[in-house]
Order: sequence, then structure tokens, then C-alpha cells
Amino acid sequence: MIALSKRYGIITPYTSFLVEEEPLSADQMAQRMSQAAAAPPSGKQAVAGATSVRNLAEDEAAPSENEAVRIIDNRTFFLKDGIWTESTYVNEETIKIVTFGSAYFDIVALRPELAPFFALGDRAIVKVGDIYLEIGPEGADTLTSEIKDQITQK
Repeated sequence: MIALSKRYGIITPYTSFLVEEEPLSADQMAQRMSQAAAAPPSGKQAVAGATSVRNLAEDEAAPSENEAVRIIDNRTFFLKDGIWTESTYVNEETIKIVTFGSAYFDIVALRPELAPFFALGDRAIVKVGDIYLEIGPEGADTLTSEIKDQITQK
């Protein structure tokens, strides 16, 4: 469930509704409803309960899309430690490419569909076929034939 939440950008603690539970019998449902109705409607306990629910909602709210998540062409990216990272990436080996170097522009010329992903920022990890490119301050400045072959495989 966590993998799906990350893949599709559903980053709230409330994704548990996706889990299917066993249906309740009429007796079980009646018991739960009576327990819910027994909650104090006013007084110190009601105020404490409402306050804790509000605090929980505020504390566990997902970051806004502008802060930490971008979805481009049905691919989700998270901002982690200043690097826009594709949601499917899990500490795998990357091919490092210098941002705005010759290789960077050669890759965009070879695979123009990557331009929106590269436009995320100066640092990004993007899946290209079966590999990941890491765009950043360090890496290849020129496009070698080996890198070109890996990037052009679809």
C-alpha cells in the first residue's frame, strides 16, 4: 500500500481506506454505533477529544503539492534532500550527468520527452528505460557512446 501511495502521489495517513475489511454483522455494527453514540457530547472530555482530533488532522496532513511533490506525465517525483526523485527510485545505481553540461543537452536532444523531468530543477533522479539518470553538479559532462546506448534503449 505504501508503494502505491508513493507511486501515485497519495501521501496521507488516510490511505487505509484502500484496505478491505471483513463485513460486520448487524450485531457488531449496532455495538459500534452505540459505542460511538456514547462519546461525550459536551464537557471536558468532548473538548479534549475534539482538540486531539484537530491536532491529529493538522499534524498528519500531507505536504502541499507545491512543497514536496510533482506529478509529470503520470510520474510522481518527491523533493528529498534538495533532489527531485522519481517515486520508483530506491537507492539504485544511477548514471550521473552534470546539470546544463553538454551531455545534459545531448540527452534532451536524443529524448525530448525527458525535458519536462529535467525542468524540475538543478538536481533530479529520473528513470529512463531500465536505468536512472541523476542530474546534478557532478557526473559526465560529455555523452559517451555507452551512456547514449543505455539512454536510447526503450
